[in-house]
Amino acid sequence: MKFLVVLLISLQAVSPLWAQATKQGWNNYAVHPELVWEDFKGKNPNINTTTAAEVNTSLELKWGYKTEGTEIEFIYEVYALQNPNASWVEVTQKTERVLSHEQLHFDITELHARIFRKWLSEFDYLNTRNLRRQVNRKYTEIKIAWKRMQQEYDLDTNHGILFKEQSLWNDKLEVLLEKYSNFKS
Repeated sequence: MKFLVVLLISLQAVSPLWAQATKQGWNNYAVHPELVWEDFKGKNPNINTTTAAEVNTSLELKWGYKTEGTEIEFIYEVYALQNPNASWVEVTQKTERVLSHEQLHFDITELHARIFRKWLSEFDYLNTRNLRRQVNRKYTEIKIAWKRMQQEYDLDTNHGILFKEQSLWNDKLEVLLEKYSNFKS
């Protein structure tokens, strides 16, 4: 007898969106890793901001287990997604420099998806007393690290304005994505 239990955890502070993501037109990094301006369909929610653009990304996890007889298999999928309807750009700010800065935000999301995939691939689920607690604990750690890196990136680069710092971050992400390339989407 086979059965499958699937639990959905959103690594974003809002409700779980994984199941709805593709239905609502979210971009999956595995399929659409390079952002283009057409991926920024939303409206700036803050008319008093000086920010040129904002990309909305999310980490999503789908996991569960499958049993067949006495065999148990832990299964999971981790996604780096981008929501075009919540991502926006000021019309006068559509430059390659701004797009490149926003692209790195999406790359940071993919980096953390890869880090999570690595952890899940090494996770000893058969010898874990509380599978859900362990996965949730790691989910929380990844979520905190992901948000911290996003904030650090914007602070260091002043939202892409500081050329030298932007270049350093571009190089840093290139190295980190390569380090976890075995765990890409």
